[in-house]
Amino acid sequence: MKIKAYGSALRGHTTDILAKLSQINDPPKKIAKGAAIGVFWGVLPTFGFAILFAIPTALLLKANKLSSISATFISNPLTTPLFYSLSFSLGTLLHSPGLDTEISLTDVSPLELEDLATAGLYFYSGGLVLATGMAVITYLVVYYLLCKKKKVEGKY
Repeated sequence: MKIKAYGSALRGHTTDILAKLSQINDPPKKIAKGAAIGVFWGVLPTFGFAILFAIPTALLLKANKLSSISATFISNPLTTPLFYSLSFSLGTLLHSPGLDTEISLTDVSPLELEDLATAGLYFYSGGLVLATGMAVITYLVVYYLLCKKKKVEGKY
């Protein structure tokens, strides 16, 4: 029963977000583009600077700034560990598919600059892949749902 209640709450939350996005006085394409930009910068490891990157990107690409800013909040204390671990895992798969990523406390050696550079490369390249994928999905879903909602309301 708890799963059913959680699904119902999630559906209600999604409906609220969609209702707020549909109140923005812009075409669905512009709103969806802004949301995708916000998700991209929110998922990419920017360490709290997502909004600072999302606003100029939205201006440059003529997207909705409000939906862009709102979507950056996909990154929060609950989701950030997930995004960061997925980023590192994806980067590791991209660069060293056969590499074992398990860490053993008995094999710990002093970190070298080269190790940190490699870890950073894995982390950011994986983050770029994850952020791009999530941004594309966000654009498609938001655009579809907004068009559907506006068609039902007779506004589009």
